[in-house]
Amino acid sequence: MRKIMIYIIDLLDKDGYFREDEYIVAKHLGCNQDMLNSALREIQKMDPIGVGARSLKECLSIQLKQMFPEENLCLEIVENHFDKLIENKLMNMTKTLHCTRADICSALEIVKQLEPRPARQYSEDSARYIIPDITVAGQEDNFNITLNKDVSIDIKIDDDYELFICDDDETAKKYLAEKKLQASALQLFVQKRYTTLLLVCTEIFNAQKAFFHKGPEYLRPLKQKDISDALGCHESTVFRAVKGKYLSCPWGTYPLTYFFSNTIECEDGYDACNPKEMIRSIIDAENKLSPLSDQAIANRLVSQGIQISRRTVAKYRNEAGILPMSLRKQYT
Repeated sequence: MRKIMIYIIDLLDKDGYFREDEYIVAKHLGCNQDMLNSALREIQKMDPIGVGARSLKECLSIQLKQMFPEENLCLEIVENHFDKLIENKLMNMTKTLHCTRADICSALEIVKQLEPRPARQYSEDSARYIIPDITVAGQEDNFNITLNKDVSIDIKIDDDYELFICDDDETAKKYLAEKKLQASALQLFVQKRYTTLLLVCTEIFNAQKAFFHKGPEYLRPLKQKDISDALGCHESTVFRAVKGKYLSCPWGTYPLTYFFSNTIECEDGYDACNPKEMIRSIIDAENKLSPLSDQAIANRLVSQGIQISRRTVAKYRNEAGILPMSLRKQYT
């Protein structure tokens, strides 16, 4: 049994789940399915609670049984009405379980306390902190665009090496002269790269002034070719300049590629709109007890002169990481 348990533990993923094919694992270990399940049940008694689960449903069930053994309604919901739970069909559950909406809501408050990723605390993944390469600061017409010195590379040539070379050592002198030329070329290359980055960001600022003055919802349509044409360089130069770079401004920190994101023209042709931000604003302001459907959001945008379909709203909502109407609904 110990051998089987150790083998299973080695197969757990970073979240603490056992997601392998049980038949294949049992065959590899030379044991039957019952022995494998018995070993798995022993692992599921270990800390952190929920480890060794084969699915989210089983993970939550394990935690409820060990942490909230008296909460029978919670366990009933998770084990027998899991599909309705993840689809937020609470009213449907009240009829099936013959209980009140308040009972269901109380049970869900307990479920929300559970950990869907029991091994999260042991994950080697660390938070990634973004240090912006460019900072745009100021207000009204007094914006400054500056390079962040903390992330820039400063290459210096140490002339002290010449002190260690004898005057008659021509080979060493020649070698040092070649390396100094290479270092100087690298200095020029790095300086040119930062100069190009500043020029590109200046053009982005000029093209996106409404964004920097008024906010993300005023992001205008912009292509990298527009910037390359303005600077008189190849489009690939702009692509290389913005790749992996970040800009900090009063509205937050954004990848430079964000300023070339999907946008749509307003009906009047004068302003441009960032649909993802507008959809997010509409959803942030909606009544959570009666959230808006994608069609209702599309209708609101159309009423503001923005021609957009329900399907496009759904696409942008998904790209922005916003849940659909059924999963945004809250109950009192």
